[in-house]
Amino acid sequence: MDAEKRKLLDEKFYLLAKPLQDVILDEDEKLETTVDLIVQKYKLELDTARILDDEIVMVLGGFTNPKDFIRALSGKLGTDASKAPAIAQEINEKIFRAVKDDLQNLYGLPIPKQPQQKPSLATELEEDVGLRKQLEQAKSAEQKRPLSAVLQDALRAGGKETESGITNNEFREEQNSKFKIQNSANEIEPLRTMERDMESVRHTGTSRPRPAFIPPTPRDRESGITNNEFREEQLKEEKPPVPPKPPASTPFTQSPRLPVPPPPRAPRQEPAEEPEEQLSREDILRGIEDPSSIPRDRTNNSPVYNADPYREPTE
Repeated sequence: MDAEKRKLLDEKFYLLAKPLQDVILDEDEKLETTVDLIVQKYKLELDTARILDDEIVMVLGGFTNPKDFIRALSGKLGTDASKAPAIAQEINEKIFRAVKDDLQNLYGLPIPKQPQQKPSLATELEEDVGLRKQLEQAKSAEQKRPLSAVLQDALRAGGKETESGITNNEFREEQNSKFKIQNSANEIEPLRTMERDMESVRHTGTSRPRPAFIPPTPRDRESGITNNEFREEQLKEEKPPVPPKPPASTPFTQSPRLPVPPPPRAPRQEPAEEPEEQLSREDILRGIEDPSSIPRDRTNNSPVYNADPYREPTE
């Protein structure tokens, strides 16, 4: 850096923000290490490291517009001008972006999120084609498998042991055997009950079942005969009880009904006729006003109309 630019930088240095001052002073040698790695990566000359340092400091100090950074590098690198865009991109990622984040944190500005780059259409199509190929291969492999292999896998899956150590097939066989035994017991039990009822009816005449066991008495113990044996002999000798005959029904006889006389009625009395009174003409017209004595205005039955002040007179 020439003396004139150094003087301008010294005058403006104390006006810069703290993150910019730290990068320019490079006390942690981060800037120097980054520049050395770029020189080695792009196989530049050793003098190029000093040129990169000066151009980075000029951008940080505000003497060079960031938009003109690539043009300034191209002019200073000379024969390596074709590498200027890649070098500028790497400096931007490793130095300028870190300084920008520090400045935003210093002044409390929100850091914008980096936009996620969407995969290109070619990449999406390639992924879709790959998935389709895998799906088609799996389907074709499943279709090519013989039916015997599929059934064998199903049988193996059905024969897996459960937590109790019994396979599913053994469990099914056990359940089927229990079901068969229960069904046979359900079919036999009604037959046994019917046989007991028939034997009970044969001996006692009722469908009440006989007791299964009668405890022996001391006398039976001495004679050696159990109550059960004695009861069986009695049942053989006994005859079924004869039900009582129902009483003979008497025929229903209905007594003749006696005639009921009607209630007495009072004789009808007709009203007596009043004798007609002989009335004269004077008696008939008595109380009726003479028409000739009625005033004329009272005989006029025409309606009375009141004069309407708002109505025009008629001729």
